[in-house]
Amino acid sequence: MKSFTDLFIKRPVLAMVVSFVILIAGSKAILPILFPQLAGLGGLYYLLRLSFFNFAAAYIRSLLQHITLGAIATVLLLAVAKVISVYVIGRLDDAASRYNLNRILKLLVWLIFAFI
Repeated sequence: MKSFTDLFIKRPVLAMVVSFVILIAGSKAILPILFPQLAGLGGLYYLLRLSFFNFAAAYIRSLLQHITLGAIATVLLLAVAKVISVYVIGRLDDAASRYNLNRILKLLVWLIFAFI
């Protein structure tokens, strides 16, 4: 009796392509849910680049663009720090090592944030 999975067992390349398509579709769907701030900030940055707001002079528009880029960079920095904290540091068994690495990560995040 043939089953649906036999198709993927006989054709492993097809199985890889289907799993890759599912992975891409899932990541496209989950990113706006995980980081809704990025969607809003990206839209604001795009509107400012269009010169849609004629009431703002070039200096004010430039300042708003820099502030928006700083906010986007801050959100991305915090997201990367959280991923490192959960997937890298969180897997350690030793509590002292975990504590020390979390403190170092927070120090690095603050240093990078100071440059943003």
